[in-house]
Amino acid sequence: MTRSRWLALALCCAFATVPAVAGDAETPVTARPTQSVLELDRVEAPRGASEVLVPIRIQDRRGTPLGPEQPRQAQVQGIALRVRILPGTAVTSAQIERAGLLTNVVPLFEVNPRTADGASWLVSLDAGLFGPRQTTDATGMVAQLRLRLAPGLASGARIRLQLDPGTSLLANRDGSIEESIGNGWLELRDGSIKVP
Repeated sequence: MTRSRWLALALCCAFATVPAVAGDAETPVTARPTQSVLELDRVEAPRGASEVLVPIRIQDRRGTPLGPEQPRQAQVQGIALRVRILPGTAVTSAQIERAGLLTNVVPLFEVNPRTADGASWLVSLDAGLFGPRQTTDATGMVAQLRLRLAPGLASGARIRLQLDPGTSLLANRDGSIEESIGNGWLELRDGSIKVP
């Protein structure tokens, strides 16, 4: 992936509702036997809370192009994602911010604009997400979605958090290797918030 591809993804994450780059698919090719996973947690909002934090996790699996056993230049060093919030009226603000493994990491590049129907995030790292080569799958929290709930939500209401398959992907630093829905190397797991 070239710098222009990263820029196209940044713009797509920030403003578009469909993929901005030709060749990206909304539906996956045949799933690979092993896939990395990008997932949003399913959480229950604390009673009376006006703000909710939803962890965002990555499972980096061996046997994938960016697997933890790969050399440094072929490890996860870039993350792009876009979250759609349904219904959009359930929240008054949404922001994706580094957390977990990336809390104290200074990225090479990061942008996290709010979109019309949710939030997006694009980050590029200097080093591999999970450090030197690993002999096992690696899993960790990399970010969190910070949501301010709209007042007056009904008890039992469920807010759906959907990862956009057209713009959510993992990549190495220069973008020459990526794992996405379009190439079958990435599985997306949507999240939700339950209002008590």
